[in-house]
Amino acid sequence: YVKQRNYAEAHRIQQEANEKEQKEKEIWEEQREKKIEKQENTTLKKQQVEKAALKKRKFGRNKERRKLKSKKTLRQKNSKWKKQLQRKGLLQEKKSQKSKE
Repeated sequence: YVKQRNYAEAHRIQQEANEKEQKEKEIWEEQREKKIEKQENTTLKKQQVEKAALKKRKFGRNKERRKLKSKKTLRQKNSKWKKQLQRKGLLQEKKSQKSKE
């Protein structure tokens, strides 16, 4: 159209091309934003799952640690009581009575 000096028609076609290009760009940006948002959501969900799993493991380890500590404390107390009873001679008497029976 430019060669034929039909500048008005050339200008109209250029504007249509620019509008079409703008619409395509907007569509592409929307799709890109949706894709990024989807990836962010997926990543956040994975992180939440991992965080929950870590908390669960930590809680389990802490619970197990408390359990072991409690058992250890009970053993120590039991051992302490046995020593005290042995010093007093009470524990040996009980063992003697069992062996007599």
